[in-house]
Amino acid sequence: MDEQSAIAGQGHLQKKGNNAELANRIAFFASLAGRYPQAVSLAAGLPDESLFEVEAWPRRIEKFVQYVSEGQPHGSQLASSFVGQYCRTEGFLCKLLAESLSRDEERKVLSENIIVTNGCQEALFLTLSALFKNEESVLYLEDPGYFAPRILSEDLPVEVCPVPVGTEGLDLQALESSLRENQKRGIKCHALYTIPDYSNPLGQRMSLETRKALIELSVRFDLMLIEDATYCALSFDGVFLPTLASLDEHGLVIHCGSLSKVLAPGLRLGYLLTPDSALGKQVLHRAIQHKSAVNVSASSLSQAVAGGWLLENDLSLRKIGSRAAARYKQRCELLKNALAQYMPLSVTWNDPDGGFFLQLNLPFEFHAADLEECARNHGVIVLPMTFFSISGLLSNAVRLSFSYPPLENLRVGAERFAKFIKIRTEVLE
Repeated sequence: MDEQSAIAGQGHLQKKGNNAELANRIAFFASLAGRYPQAVSLAAGLPDESLFEVEAWPRRIEKFVQYVSEGQPHGSQLASSFVGQYCRTEGFLCKLLAESLSRDEERKVLSENIIVTNGCQEALFLTLSALFKNEESVLYLEDPGYFAPRILSEDLPVEVCPVPVGTEGLDLQALESSLRENQKRGIKCHALYTIPDYSNPLGQRMSLETRKALIELSVRFDLMLIEDATYCALSFDGVFLPTLASLDEHGLVIHCGSLSKVLAPGLRLGYLLTPDSALGKQVLHRAIQHKSAVNVSASSLSQAVAGGWLLENDLSLRKIGSRAAARYKQRCELLKNALAQYMPLSVTWNDPDGGFFLQLNLPFEFHAADLEECARNHGVIVLPMTFFSISGLLSNAVRLSFSYPPLENLRVGAERFAKFIKIRTEVLE
């Protein structure tokens, strides 16, 4: 798609179809590592496995057991019930999570507004299925942006509307224009999904000014905000901006969090925090109903591991995340240094201050065929930014992940991709 056509599609409702093209892209990408095992991947957004501390999990379970047993009659029996038995659908980690969020964000978070989920993705699914029931609805998505909401909303009565994201972040002017247009159509139920901190795929952080302006816009148009806080604890400089939920005074922000990027994805833990409002309570009630019917609750054993982990770290996810962030900062610096060493001057990239990803801008368009050529002939795998765009924007950019590859592979991958770029540029010239 050319740039003008892509821009013309921004802010307008998109027919979801069956997302077949997106599914094909994901399947194609997933097949590359198997077909080209010699290729170095700078594509996978996985956490660094050295941070999982699996050997400490038994100790953390024991610490949590001691915590729930302390001062209780029949403490050991109670602990066995907590760890080994079914638990209530909301989970038993809600209190510790509420205390952690309260401390980290310096605000009062109520445990009764939290559901412990099987990762942030389930929190997102529960939110969408609770919000969008029957009436005609609109879901605004960042473009480019994380593609899971597009898939999860497939069977819901909702139309998707892309909102452009540029170097300055979410285009609030385009969002307001679209909200006015849909307001004229009589559409009352709408929400925006956003990753304010170190977004996937762009690696950007929304400024405080934009956060406040987005909250103000949501109040004026009664727009629900679905905040994905997956990466918010991974700040390289130790500076944390207020979450949208902490800025919300009108009960319009639903906060979806993850423990996968800070603790370990194998625990499959996330959480859903709803606002203390009438709509928030409605979403919470529906989400509990849906989760109870699908998988009863999050793993009790995983919650015990996470509970002990929090207890060992002053109930602060940010404290745990700071150690992980230091590792990812080192990785990011290694990749940026390699890019500076090998890339031609026509290539630029952003400078993320947290998270897993950076955006690399090329002097030509890069699509699936180029991805295949890179893997086959140059031994490197990256992700075209068009994989993340509803409207086909940023066709000349790719997402690079520095979170997972062995350190040497960050250098090797950058060198190999630079060779491909130089060859392609010479052909174009």
